[in-house]
Amino acid sequence: PSLHRLMPGNPQSAAEKARAVRQHPGIVAQYFTERFRLFKRQFLENVLGALWTWYRIEFQHRGSLHAHG
Repeated sequence: PSLHRLMPGNPQSAAEKARAVRQHPGIVAQYFTERFRLFKRQFLENVLGALWTWYRIEFQHRGSLHAHG
């Protein structure tokens, strides 16, 4: 829901949300990058105490971002 609030036109249905994600990859990429950065800092570093991390960001066939690390 927090991602879709950033989308133009305020998509409501599942089809509208999927269309908005495909039509605005820049918003999705920026949102993912910020959320992942916060996850890395707050959980991996602060909770688990990770001293270093390695990860790779990928796009699935339908355009969804995800990270391997």
